[in-house]
Amino acid sequence: MFLLLIFVLTTLALMVALWVVTLFLQGYYYTEPTPSIAWQAPAAGAALGGFITLWCLFIVNSNDVRPGNLPYDTILRFNPKVDLTDEPARELWAVRKAGAEPIHYKLRKGAQPGQDRYRDVETGLPWSAGKTESIQIKSGNETYRFLPRPHNTDLGYQEFATDSGWVMRVYSADGPTGRAYYFRWGRFWGNLFLNFFHLILWFLCYWLVLRFHVSHALPLAFGSWIIMTFAVLPLILEQAGNRAMGV
Repeated sequence: MFLLLIFVLTTLALMVALWVVTLFLQGYYYTEPTPSIAWQAPAAGAALGGFITLWCLFIVNSNDVRPGNLPYDTILRFNPKVDLTDEPARELWAVRKAGAEPIHYKLRKGAQPGQDRYRDVETGLPWSAGKTESIQIKSGNETYRFLPRPHNTDLGYQEFATDSGWVMRVYSADGPTGRAYYFRWGRFWGNLFLNFFHLILWFLCYWLVLRFHVSHALPLAFGSWIIMTFAVLPLILEQAGNRAMGV
């Protein structure tokens, strides 16, 4: 019912907007509007509304929806990274020297937000910069072992990664972030496809359906895409994200 409502409301709104824009601009550019606007505007609105509904369907059926992080979002908002946990690991174990016993660290709250640090359980000392052979964290029943990657010291952090591709950063000053992420190329290309196909679909609707000349269809499509991307789509997609999270 949610997706049906999205389709109906979006299609009706786009149909009316396209009808008005076509009547006004074609009357200005070409003396009179296209004679078949009675079916062309509804067809273009349905095509665009159906595409946006499909976009919402991908979000609703995703298991990776997090507050403020949709798996499929607009071009300037999407994030191809997936977090292993919603929050930093409460504890971790670090091996400083090969063959040595792991040092147990727990996350301690700082005086202000963003100042939480990992401290040695035995000594109470904070994480110290230096060579680290491996880091382990637990998530559910799984234990993840992170090994150091070659790094550029100018960046101020070093990356540690598991064999399966999960990555965690350790900063020279603040220590580990405690959050592991995985870069999903499928999500990256999927987001690019959705966003650019959205632009192409606007152009096709103006050109082939509403019968604008190419020189007029291109700027109209780009302008409509900008308005939808920055003003309309974020609101619709966030509602789909809330539905996926059961909010």
